[in-house]
Amino acid sequence: MIIYDADITGSLKVNGSDFNLTSISSSIVTNSSSIASLELVSGSYANSASFASDISTNSASIASLEKVSGSYANSASFASSISANSSSIGSLNSVSGSYANSASFASNISTNSASIGSLNAVSSSYLLNTTDTLTGDLTVTGNIIATTLNVQDVTASVVYSSGSNIFGSSSIDTQQFTGSILTSGSIEVNGDKFTVSGATGNTVVGGTLNSGAITSTGAGTFAGDVETDAGGQTAVGYQALYTSNGNGNVGMGQQAGYSISTGTFNIVIGHECGYGLTGGNNNVLIGDRAGRVLASGVDNVFIGTQAAYNRTGGNENTFVGEKANGIGIGTGNNNTGLGRFVGYKLTSGTKNTFIGHQSGLEATTADNSTFVGKNAGSLVTTGDNNTFIGEEAGSNVTIGDNNVCLGKDSATPSNSSTNTIVLGNSLIQSLQCQVQNISGLSDERDKTNIKNSEYGLDLINSLRPVTFEWNQRDGKKIGKKDLGFIAQDLQKIDDKHLSLVNDENPEKLLASYGRLIPVLVKSIQELKAEIEILKNK
Repeated sequence: MIIYDADITGSLKVNGSDFNLTSISSSIVTNSSSIASLELVSGSYANSASFASDISTNSASIASLEKVSGSYANSASFASSISANSSSIGSLNSVSGSYANSASFASNISTNSASIGSLNAVSSSYLLNTTDTLTGDLTVTGNIIATTLNVQDVTASVVYSSGSNIFGSSSIDTQQFTGSILTSGSIEVNGDKFTVSGATGNTVVGGTLNSGAITSTGAGTFAGDVETDAGGQTAVGYQALYTSNGNGNVGMGQQAGYSISTGTFNIVIGHECGYGLTGGNNNVLIGDRAGRVLASGVDNVFIGTQAAYNRTGGNENTFVGEKANGIGIGTGNNNTGLGRFVGYKLTSGTKNTFIGHQSGLEATTADNSTFVGKNAGSLVTTGDNNTFIGEEAGSNVTIGDNNVCLGKDSATPSNSSTNTIVLGNSLIQSLQCQVQNISGLSDERDKTNIKNSEYGLDLINSLRPVTFEWNQRDGKKIGKKDLGFIAQDLQKIDDKHLSLVNDENPEKLLASYGRLIPVLVKSIQELKAEIEILKNK
């Protein structure tokens, strides 16, 4: 690890012990008259509790310590090996050997010098084996080698200005920094890299650190993957936000938001949630693989296991529930789904609302439809503008448009019915309302080819009113006494003007008794005319 200009106000630990460099110039004990200079120490260099306290000199001067061929170490006596008397110690200019602790510092010194002052350069390696404290600057041009390196209580900045800084060889060592980390190089942890250089406010926990992944000049916790220049992001989990270069993204879970590059303010929580998202904004994806294939999109909300799993795009969609819009390769906008498997296959359909288990299950390109209730509109594929409310409401419709079905099992005559309103199912026996009339459009301005009707007494005389008991083939109405007409009888006299029978579903003929009112009025008029004739005779 290469460190330039590092200020350490706490302690530097080596093999679990404190390394103290409180004083170098205080441990020399000498009574020599001259120590020229210490130019070479071929042995080791070590700290002692006191450097200066052991110097006892009565010499006129010690110029410099020029050569030490042995080791540089602590001893009870420094002066024992110095054969010179001096009144001052000047400067220690260079140590070309190793810098280490040994049992004897002075024993190998065989030089006379005038002065010993400061240690200016160390050109070899630093072998730290005991506890030392450094209160000044530590400048190293070689390597610091330690099995375990703990940096604690660092309140200043630690500056890594070039090269790589390697922590550990077989396991990641714990590094604690209470200040900031500034680097223009890379930090390697067991071969995986992250680069800190540009963004602010990122928090990344867990996972493999990718090369060039985290960029920050501000405070943050870095233990995962964030791309260069990203800011204000939070990633928790293996490869969460792995390539993100956006802002304000939150990724939690293995590979959550893995592919986000320029997307901003997305929240992706869950295993592979939002995995394929690249440039989308303001999306909320929560659940195992929710929105996994989504590549782009704005303001979408997908919540639930595999919710909108295959959706590739679209804006302002909300799907909540397990596999809601699960397999549809969706691109449509403004859809809302709430419930398991709702809108399961929806692709380009827009402005739909599906609420209830499997409502809108088969819808693909349907637009502007509202299905509320379990399996409501579950078979609709391409039908538009339908409103089905109630369990199984409109569940028989596939391609019909503009239908309304209200009530459980309410169904149109056929799967392709259009412009039909159905109130209730076949069990309904009474239709009640505060008023007795239903008004419909009858404005002359909306009609043409107006002629007096010829449907009168002849038609009435052809009708066969009957009494009967219901015996519905679906078993829903059995034994109910009633009166009316038989649809097959009405078919014999029916035409396009009368429209008495709805045979859209040949297996279930419907009759419109109300269509006979104009015929009855005409019949009364004809009877009145005959009465007038008889009265005038």
